[in-house]
Amino acid sequence: MCSTGPKKCAGAVEQVRERLIGRSFDHVIGIVKGLSDDDRAREVNFFGLTTDLGTAVSLMANDMHEHLGQSIAYARMNEIVPPWSRGN
Repeated sequence: MCSTGPKKCAGAVEQVRERLIGRSFDHVIGIVKGLSDDDRAREVNFFGLTTDLGTAVSLMANDMHEHLGQSIAYARMNEIVPPWSRGN
């Protein structure tokens, strides 16, 4: 539990969240890079859609970008500046 005040706690939570998200992305990137052509061609059930694994990975990446866009819109509505727009 953070006992240094809300602003410092929020900063600490943001740092942990960014680190965990970074680790998650690194993990997924490692898995995708390790897929062989045979792995990518393997048929899978992806939310009720029968497709190959390569297509499923592409659909997941597209969905991730859609959520990112929604997060950016939400942040801007709440006057939160995204990290890449803050400057140094």
